Amino acid sequence: MEGRKKDKALLYQLWDALSIGRYEVPTIPSCTKALVLGTGNNKTIQELIEAIGRSSNSPDLTLIASPHLKNDFSDKERSDLRILEYPETGLLAWEGNPSWWEQAFEESFDTVFFHINQENLYAVQNILEILLHSQTEAAVSFTDKNNNCYRLPTEKIQGTVDAIGQLNELTERNFQGDRIPKSTEERPRILFDCRILAEKAQTGIHRYANQLLHLMPGLIPETEVQMIGCNELSAPDGVTKIPLDLPLNNHARAGSLLGLSSFLEGSDIIFSPYYPIPEKRKAAGVLTIHDLIPLAHPEWFSNPNTIHFFKETLRASARSADKVIADSHSTKSDILRFYEIDEGKVEVVHLAPSPLFSQSPTQDGKSRIEPYCKDRSYFLSVSTLEPRKNLVRTLKAYEIFRNRNKTIDPALVLVGKHGWKCDEFHEALERSKYKESVFVTGFVDDKTLISIYQNSLAFLYPSLYEGFGLPVLEAMACGTPVITSDCSSLIEIAKDCALCCNPYEVDDIAKAMETIGTDESLRKRLINEGLRNASAYTWEKTTRETIKVLTSCLA
Repeated sequence: MEGRKKDKALLYQLWDALSIGRYEVPTIPSCTKALVLGTGNNKTIQELIEAIGRSSNSPDLTLIASPHLKNDFSDKERSDLRILEYPETGLLAWEGNPSWWEQAFEESFDTVFFHINQENLYAVQNILEILLHSQTEAAVSFTDKNNNCYRLPTEKIQGTVDAIGQLNELTERNFQGDRIPKSTEERPRILFDCRILAEKAQTGIHRYANQLLHLMPGLIPETEVQMIGCNELSAPDGVTKIPLDLPLNNHARAGSLLGLSSFLEGSDIIFSPYYPIPEKRKAAGVLTIHDLIPLAHPEWFSNPNTIHFFKETLRASARSADKVIADSHSTKSDILRFYEIDEGKVEVVHLAPSPLFSQSPTQDGKSRIEPYCKDRSYFLSVSTLEPRKNLVRTLKAYEIFRNRNKTIDPALVLVGKHGWKCDEFHEALERSKYKESVFVTGFVDDKTLISIYQNSLAFLYPSLYEGFGLPVLEAMACGTPVITSDCSSLIEIAKDCALCCNPYEVDDIAKAMETIGTDESLRKRLINEGLRNASAYTWEKTTRETIKVLTSCLA
């Protein structure tokens, strides 16, 4: 027990030493010739480059980027930006190709920049090792996900790398003995991996994790809920916060730290709502898998790291887990097919729409949608603009519908952020004779989204593949009739409360639009049945069923 106390004290001592807070500066420093290390995604690197441009007068910039990032980078033709393609797969790492790095640093840069997505330098060990081994004399600056700026003195790099090395040694030790024994008065402990909440992007998985974290303590007061992985997040009532971040870009190191912390904190169960659970652990492990779309349709994904994550990393985690939770029976079937694990280990727990979508229409609702549809009726689609969401066929189906129905002219409103490979859709839209009736809104806030749902003629969601299909239930909860696909989880969630069509057949989608656009009695029936269907899915029900799976591992 004394050894564990010492290990725990050392863990937090090293963690505090690696905090980025002490290095914050008011503004990003100016530079003349800088090297940008391509950590993060296209968006974060773009933001970093723009910030450098604002602080400097026409700086000469070189970006080191992995192949997929280079291909995705929108400004690669800029005259003031040169891109060096990193020749290895995975994270930027000195050990991956030392001679290549030596050559890259032969140029004399006055500043090296990178991005960090967490509040601790433990997350960027690979970058610090590059800086150390390169023996660069350049100033070192970085930004975080909130665009705060930091400057790391070069004389601090060696000590920082040494501290990370000590922390790694600690996580790599074998856990001696069983889990920390508890007195009869102590409650069992569930350690909730909150890494997904540390990500800047707000996704359906983010909402899932957030709902469970807030509801669990009140539904299982006999169990202590601990949270780890998102140190910036305040602990909800009834949750014990473990003040450690878990690296988002290195699942092996994150797993080692998670396994150690669960042992030192006496956790009985590790629950992850998305990321892999550690194979090396003393606690039981439960993992949620939302979909395996990159394995079912790898052609939709350009980043080889994404395929590797689902094919290797997540597979190993699922096979080592005590229980796996799937969002739908469709996803469960994919898990059994691709991961070849025992069927009895996989439990289906459906998601739910936010209660926000069940609220009554507000007086300002129509004013919120006027900029998008000009007082016209409209079909609505809500999704990221990417190939899987089938928007090119949706647009063609809309054109067929308009050609066949001259007496009505509803608009088409598309809500959602731009994703990868959306050029084909924009090209199709530019060619469309009805392009003046198609409104692409981009991201909108929840209040506006709810108003757009509530006032639409129908919701179109002929997606090619989903793990669950939360927008279908959101639309139903808003009292909006739904047209969706007859495949994957969508037909499972929609049941007989929507018009289901073949998403690969444009004419099938167009006929569904015509049916719902001209048959008011059918439309009203689908509204009522959709409201009934959506009401059967609640976050309390989701949380209770998740708790049932978790507590089954305590026996």
